[in-house]
Amino acid sequence: MPSVTTPAELREATAGPATVVDFYAPWCGKCQQIGPHVEKLMDAHPNVRFVKVDVDDPAMAPLAKEMGVSALPAFHFFKSGESAAAPITGYKKQALENAVKGL
Repeated sequence: MPSVTTPAELREATAGPATVVDFYAPWCGKCQQIGPHVEKLMDAHPNVRFVKVDVDDPAMAPLAKEMGVSALPAFHFFKSGESAAAPITGYKKQALENAVKGL
């Protein structure tokens, strides 16, 4: 999954028809646990773009905080640059799958 490292890259990534933004940290165990499920969702939904944001990246940490990311993993959903569903926080496979299907 590609990583975005600047706010401009994130704006560009979320401008498309359907995007899932995965906020994570390299030290986050739950982020690593849900990774294989996210990869399956990527394969099952080729029309949805998936990108990662490292909340420990100094360029992205303020934006993650501004977007309300306070626990990891956190998934945000966008259509044409606008929020398309309520964010999902934590290791919630079924909720994540349902949200991706809804895009």
